[in-house]
Amino acid sequence: MDSCFRSRHRATRPTGAYSAAFSASLILYAYLQQGSHCDDHAPPADGSGGSGHRVMLVAGIGSETGDDGRTTDIPADRLGYAPDEISAFSYAPDGGPYTKGDTYSPIQRVSAA
Repeated sequence: MDSCFRSRHRATRPTGAYSAAFSASLILYAYLQQGSHCDDHAPPADGSGGSGHRVMLVAGIGSETGDDGRTTDIPADRLGYAPDEISAFSYAPDGGPYTKGDTYSPIQRVSAA
């Protein structure tokens, strides 16, 4: 193959709508590949024993730490996470309880703490 042919037909990065479609197809392919590793005969999760994973719960703008110390009503324990696998993001500069007003501060300020 001559160098003139190669220079005219060089692979380029996809752009625009083609790029979006290409990215979406890669994501779909990766998702479908994950399914090939699933065990269709695995027993249902009973929520005991933890998962060996971690979860970080992040409440949204206008949330606050409740009287019970929680920031969301997401039942992560019922999703199979053990208590020591669950963390909650705090918008407070010191990482403690926060108010609704704290959620309107730049997130870089609290994430650097």
